[in-house]
Amino acid sequence: MKKEVWFYIGGLVAFFLSTLFIPQGISDFARAAALNEAVPSGAGLNLAIGAVLIATAITLLASGYVIRRRQLTTTRTYGSDDPDEITRQRPTQGYTNRPEWMDRPSNHMGDNTGHKRD
Repeated sequence: MKKEVWFYIGGLVAFFLSTLFIPQGISDFARAAALNEAVPSGAGLNLAIGAVLIATAITLLASGYVIRRRQLTTTRTYGSDDPDEITRQRPTQGYTNRPEWMDRPSNHMGDNTGHKRD
């Protein structure tokens, strides 16, 4: 799999794991407040672990997005979305019978420095 996919999967797993800790911590605090009892010792730890997991998930998802966008901008060039059949039919530099204008296609109609029509 691609690298960014692993970042996305890791971020989603971290979000899922945070749902195991945060509701338990909130429940412990709410129960203690409702019954006027002392807060259980693990409630703060559950909330801290959940917060760390959420921060990790956000970081992983953002890293996957950045890697994906960077990869798209480096590989997307003009004509990269052409079908393979069309791309294979184009002449390459290796042909000896290649017309001279193909080496500089913008100048194949003569001197290209004068007035241009729209």
